[in-house]
Amino acid sequence: MFSFPHWSTGQRDKDLKRLERNREYSRRYRESHKEQIKATAQRYRETHKEQISEYGRRKWRTDPDLREKRRLWQRKNVFKKVYGISMADYEVMFERQGGACAICKRTGLTLCVDHCHLTGEVRGLLCSQCNSALGFCRDDPALLRAAAEYLQAAHDRQKAQDGSRAVADACSGDVGASSPKGTCAMPETTAPGPIPNERDTR
Repeated sequence: MFSFPHWSTGQRDKDLKRLERNREYSRRYRESHKEQIKATAQRYRETHKEQISEYGRRKWRTDPDLREKRRLWQRKNVFKKVYGISMADYEVMFERQGGACAICKRTGLTLCVDHCHLTGEVRGLLCSQCNSALGFCRDDPALLRAAAEYLQAAHDRQKAQDGSRAVADACSGDVGASSPKGTCAMPETTAPGPIPNERDTR
């Protein structure tokens, strides 16, 4: 006669062996019926297209975990295939840059992986605007410098025009109680003094 613990252990071993046999049978069946299984799955998808699509749309709308998993999967896939880096590599770069774009230094944004289109070398993380700016300038430093000089010249012209307009507004507006409208008031420190008499100049 055996005790309950011995019986429990023996039953558990039997269950494990049965489970292992079922798994082995399923594996052999799948290997020997690959084409039939594939054809059956294809027929099911073709005859239940709308139901499958509706289930997928409903699942996407109502399951935020699924959306987050899909987003992470897509990012990991792109990082590996396009840039040759892992999510861990991205996180290291993100921490090294303090979560900021390497050019404009803004934070709180999703940063893109910037890489050289000729060599494939990853250069850093940029915001979408800075990354697009480099792409539009064909990654050419000379074009970027020319663009910076162009913008600086335009800013200088605008600043000069604003200064001239301020002077013109001061001359055409009310510049003081003693100055008639339409004239520029002379500063008191530069106002001309009385003309000396001929006798005073001798």
